[in-house]
Amino acid sequence: MPYVSILGGICLLALLIGLALGTLFAISAPLVTDCFGLKHFGVIFGFLFTAYGCVASVLGPALSGTLLERGVSFYGVFSYLGLLAAVSGVLISWVAPPKAAPVK
Repeated sequence: MPYVSILGGICLLALLIGLALGTLFAISAPLVTDCFGLKHFGVIFGFLFTAYGCVASVLGPALSGTLLERGVSFYGVFSYLGLLAAVSGVLISWVAPPKAAPVK
């Protein structure tokens, strides 16, 4: 977002960020179910959102604040956050449901 200076571009990026955040909560449960089944759904889903809620919400602002205190600009902070978002998008694209065991 810091690289966009026109209002229409900022609005479009804000819309995409909002859609992505809403999609995160809408597809997380079905993705966990498809990949791991329902047997241990509660534990796996709890672990997923513990990582999202505790790890990311603590490390993200702390690391960003540390970078800003050390003289990195907001452009640099938003760039590393965008890079992490792109990496997570690539990683989630590799997730596939497990193959069924052959019938004996």
